[in-house]
Amino acid sequence: MLSWLGINGLNAGQSHGQIFLALALSLLLGALGFLASRLGRSVRVTPERLVFEAGSKKTVILWSDLKKFYPPSSLQHHFRTARISDGTNEIQLDSLSFAEFDLLVNLISVARKNKTSDKDATYELR
Repeated sequence: MLSWLGINGLNAGQSHGQIFLALALSLLLGALGFLASRLGRSVRVTPERLVFEAGSKKTVILWSDLKKFYPPSSLQHHFRTARISDGTNEIQLDSLSFAEFDLLVNLISVARKNKTSDKDATYELR
């Protein structure tokens, strides 16, 4: 929309067309920067722990040490986030970074209920 206004403004000889084009370019670059910062993130869920890697940073939360889990609110429709913490480390997972976001939330919910690896490691997702 901004680029369309900018191009039409430039074609009409108005000086505000350059401002609209600059705003459109800055929004595009900001969105690309945000998406690039989300690349390189991975999550592994095992019966004993959750391992979150973002670049060179690696965070491990054992299910037996799990203190808090905040699933996404029912009011979140587009950009959904979930947080998990063991008291010292906190991980924030979001639906933009992980296509399997709902599966991750279900696995964390099941692991939170089991809490230890001594229990049956078979997860049933509903």
